[in-house]
Amino acid sequence: MAIRSKGYVDIMILFYWQTVALSEGLRTLEEERHESVLARMRVYNEHSKWNFENKMLLLEAERMYTLDNFDQADSFYQQSILSAHKHKFIHEEAIASYLLGEFLHEQRLFKKSKSLLLHSIQCFEKWGAFAVARRVETIIQSKFSSDWNTFGTYSDVFTFDLTPDAVSSKKRQNWD
Repeated sequence: MAIRSKGYVDIMILFYWQTVALSEGLRTLEEERHESVLARMRVYNEHSKWNFENKMLLLEAERMYTLDNFDQADSFYQQSILSAHKHKFIHEEAIASYLLGEFLHEQRLFKKSKSLLLHSIQCFEKWGAFAVARRVETIIQSKFSSDWNTFGTYSDVFTFDLTPDAVSSKKRQNWD
């Protein structure tokens, strides 16, 4: 295992919190501004789905959240996770999992919420963002008390499957 420099970890932490801040900021923007941001991301997505699809889907999820369209928000969050997973953006899978976990907690779907938050920790650790993973652990502990790590894995409660065959099948069904 390679040892990361402190600067590298700081950059990962900064990226993570900037992304969370962007999504939180998007929640407070006016609808007109939402459309402007999403229109730009859609253009980027047309040029490179590989790089921008999961980001666009995450912004769509945040937009649906602000419009109180929670079923659509849930769907877009899940699609963003699937896209990030398929395209091997483990850090963006972590961020989308974290945001979906927070969203589900607000919806009082605690078991699913905790599983997504735990999945985000696994992704952050896999990516090497151990400090961010510890911060998410602290968030989980504050939300779920001392039994914070007792639920099963994310696959026990996800409404989708992250195996390669399932991701390809889901992509063909919903995004093509």
